[in-house]
Amino acid sequence: MSGVITATNLQTSNIKSATGNAAITIADNGNTTIGGTATFSSNPSGITTTTLGTAVTTSGAAEYGFTGIPSTVKHIKFYGVSVSRGTGSGMLVIQLGDSGGYETTGYTYQATYGWGNSAALYHNAPTDNLGAAIAIYDEVVNFFADIVKVDGNQWLISGQGINSAAAGDGVKHSNWFGVSKTLSGTLDRVRIIDTNSTNLDGGKINIIYG
Repeated sequence: MSGVITATNLQTSNIKSATGNAAITIADNGNTTIGGTATFSSNPSGITTTTLGTAVTTSGAAEYGFTGIPSTVKHIKFYGVSVSRGTGSGMLVIQLGDSGGYETTGYTYQATYGWGNSAALYHNAPTDNLGAAIAIYDEVVNFFADIVKVDGNQWLISGQGINSAAAGDGVKHSNWFGVSKTLSGTLDRVRIIDTNSTNLDGGKINIIYG
């Protein structure tokens, strides 16, 4: 058939577009039997790629986050391990932002948290429009959140914080959240922040986005 090339064993280091520009570069990884790396000159249409951020240690400031998130991103996985609240008395929340900065109001959600000694109890957490609450007390928290684009600049944040025994009541907590937030511009950043401006004193956070 005209325009069709059939090959059973094609070896090349570069595939070019119809205009002669490099579209895909292929590099050998040194393995003699399998493997190699294909690098696209731009994100290929119809293929979803993900990027792993650089882990950040959360110790010495009241907020930590990531900026420079590309405008094409539709899904962010945001997570933290052993994030310590120190002596914080306000909520620890996730906030989103755009080129104008982080937005600190307008988060609409329902959240629940549970605690227990001999039995677990579950309550509706008070409505809080400052962000998605991942911790309510003075405690150490592991958390994960899916931040998903709904439409335009509207995003959904859902996830859970799994917390250690808090200094206030000495029992363990889990906090579930589902938050809707419409930004004033294109999302390009995400952070955690102690709403009482108390410095965190340990742990790490990171993101994966695509």
